[in-house]
Amino acid sequence: MRQWMKLGLLASVAGNLFLGGLLVGSELRRPSKPPFGPPPEMMLERLATRLSAADQAVLQAVMAEVKARFRASHDTIERAKATTADILEQEPLDLDRLRQSVLEIDAQMQTVGKGVTGSLVASAEKMSPEGRAFVADLLRRVPPPPGMMPR
Repeated sequence: MRQWMKLGLLASVAGNLFLGGLLVGSELRRPSKPPFGPPPEMMLERLATRLSAADQAVLQAVMAEVKARFRASHDTIERAKATTADILEQEPLDLDRLRQSVLEIDAQMQTVGKGVTGSLVASAEKMSPEGRAFVADLLRRVPPPPGMMPR
């Protein structure tokens, strides 16, 4: 039973690492031709032209803050991923070190996520009701990335 719990934790953290890597990697190494349409900030900028200048400024500030958070965490996350990869290749496999290494990555990703959440919540207070309605509409109609759709 304990072995299954360890495997479940490892699978959960591996999934978080994969998704986190996608988010951070796509933000820092943008492909020349986005595989799934325009990058989110390009789409947001295009749609935001419908907003007042003040609401556009709030959205731009949030996007800049989110990018800065991802960039600041990138090196730490990459080092932790490299450490995890090294541990996975070692024989015998040290599950305690692996678990700790993966938890470090997860903690860093959670820190970034909480910062992004804080930025978004703080920006809502600065936006007009029309600006908040615009963001609400985006949340309702922007589909999740391919592979993240429920089955």
